[in-house]
Order: sequence, then structure tokens, then C-alpha cells
Amino acid sequence: MASVNGYYLKQITDARANGIALPNSREQIGGIGPGAVVNRGKWFFFVNTYHEVGAENLTAGNKLVLRVEKVF
Repeated sequence: MASVNGYYLKQITDARANGIALPNSREQIGGIGPGAVVNRGKWFFFVNTYHEVGAENLTAGNKLVLRVEKVF
């Protein structure tokens, strides 16, 4: 089965180092792209690709995510 996938991440508090807040450290990014899942008995195979946009304090680009799950 194929579908459209997406995600959005927004950090709502500053990162901290040694208990001190780091200014301008909040991250933000979103991604959208096609994905598919294949079921083979108890095994599930997920393939998702994303084109990332709107990056702040992160790198953006294209991402490929592969995931395998087995149901017991």
C-alpha cells in the first residue's frame, strides 16, 4: 500500500549545556513525501522518503527511512 507521509518538528524550549540555556538553539523542520508498507505474514516493511523544508538550526535535504517490524 502506498501513501503520502509527512512530519513536522518544532523544539519549544532552548537546548541546555551544563544547565545554561543556549540562545537561538530551537530547531524546526518539516518533511513530506511518498511511502509504502508491505506485509509478508508477521513481517512489515516500511519505506518512506521525505523532502525536508523550513529548516531552522538543522540541515535539510532528502531523507530515506527504512523500517522492518515483526509481530509476535
